[in-house]
Amino acid sequence: DMILELVFVGVIGRVMSQSDDGSFDYGGSAYRKPPPAILMHKQAQSQDGSFNFVFAAENGLKQGETIAPDGTRTGAYSYVDPSGQTVSVKYSAGKDGFKIIEGSHVPKPPPHVI
Repeated sequence: DMILELVFVGVIGRVMSQSDDGSFDYGGSAYRKPPPAILMHKQAQSQDGSFNFVFAAENGLKQGETIAPDGTRTGAYSYVDPSGQTVSVKYSAGKDGFKIIEGSHVPKPPPHVI
């Protein structure tokens, strides 16, 4: 019977998508645990039109950014990578695109040899 086969396939698929902790994997790890708590969030807009914000989450993610009235952005963010190391990045973004000013994960050029 075709309906019985469809029900069977649906049940098997659901059982196989269930993880050991009882949560379900719908094709990505985002559904496996609740999002990290926001520990701090501040934002402000100035009379000149500039805007800035800063936040930190319990998983080590931190970000701060200032947006100028012309839309140019400068900021920094950091996160903890899978090996437990903190990765920090300072950046700017504007008419010339996104640029990393400094990044702990960016390879450093070798010293200039004369």
